[in-house]
Amino acid sequence: MNSKITIKDYEKTFVSKRKQAKQELTKWVNSTFVIMMGLIISLFFYYVWSLNANATAGYEIRELEREKNQLLSEKEIITVKISQLESSDNIDKDESAKQDMEKVVEPDYLVIKQWVQYVYNN
Repeated sequence: MNSKITIKDYEKTFVSKRKQAKQELTKWVNSTFVIMMGLIISLFFYYVWSLNANATAGYEIRELEREKNQLLSEKEIITVKISQLESSDNIDKDESAKQDMEKVVEPDYLVIKQWVQYVYNN
């Protein structure tokens, strides 16, 4: 063998353009896959979060409607009790209310007719 000829391992240092293009494409595909999977996973979590938020809001709305209906029924019961207590029959039966009332001696009546304008002068 000739001492001037050296054998170098060119296969380890030499990378063809086709192989470089393939490696870049593989990197691009892998990075795109990772990005897309991250996007899909984040969209999935957003979807689950929005479903949970809507379910929670719906539950709160139902609870508030139930409370509103209960308060409206209590209001009606109280209104009926007030009207019963303010009725003239109950006032006539109550002796303490009779003591505070005065008898009407000469009542004045006001008759209101439609399309007539009234003026009160002292």
